[in-house]
Amino acid sequence: MATTPAYRRWFCLTPIGLGLVVSGYLLARTFTLLADHATDAIDVCSAIFRTGCDKTLLSNTSWQLGIPLAGWGIVFYGTLAGLLVLGWSVGGGFQRTAALGALLLTAAGAIASATLAGVIIAGAAPFCPFCMVIHLINLGLVAAVWWLNGLTVREVWDSFRIAGAYWLKGDTEDAQGARWSIVGFVSTALLAVVLYQWVLVQTERRISAASFFDPQQVLATYSSTPRQPVTIDSTDPRLGTADAAVQLAVFSSFQCPGCQEFAT
Repeated sequence: MATTPAYRRWFCLTPIGLGLVVSGYLLARTFTLLADHATDAIDVCSAIFRTGCDKTLLSNTSWQLGIPLAGWGIVFYGTLAGLLVLGWSVGGGFQRTAALGALLLTAAGAIASATLAGVIIAGAAPFCPFCMVIHLINLGLVAAVWWLNGLTVREVWDSFRIAGAYWLKGDTEDAQGARWSIVGFVSTALLAVVLYQWVLVQTERRISAASFFDPQQVLATYSSTPRQPVTIDSTDPRLGTADAAVQLAVFSSFQCPGCQEFAT
């Protein structure tokens, strides 16, 4: 396969980069909302479109398999970029194989985006301008990756048919090239897993922190905790008079960093 012209590569990488930026912002905004710091952060969506994305980001439709859809955007665009760059770096037959794999990936992304956009248009989910930008990018990526391949419909079909014959029957004229293709796709799959795990860990950390610092939950826990008597005698260290109207018992340990800071 001939080397892909640089302008075609940039034509694909530019919307992928834009998708990563928008997805990254939406994910960061989701984390901000979970931390209840939305009033302290700049709402880019409202500043640009005069309407926010917050309701959509926190709705049930915006979370799948434990992470926000914005996190899935990070996984999708990162995996797509990794597959294409790996194909261009390795070259040879894997360049075409990687491009065809990217075509399948973008087709799946376009179907998912069309479905989610339909949910928003139907009113089943709050309107999110940046989400619609993501959906438009995903639809356009199919055309961009198709143009990147520079193949006709018949050539694309023949390529998928040959790949299917190898995967199902092991039938191929280039066994070494096929094995390298497997290595390339496995590497890309590992990249997707790493990205997903990173987003999942970051999401769980934010959820745990939000739950831990929820004022209402802290007050409810305090109210439900039974009172325990504190035994005090004359041998305990004391500051102030023994007959003070209000007495405060302090439990402290200099092995505790917080206690040390309080003492100083």
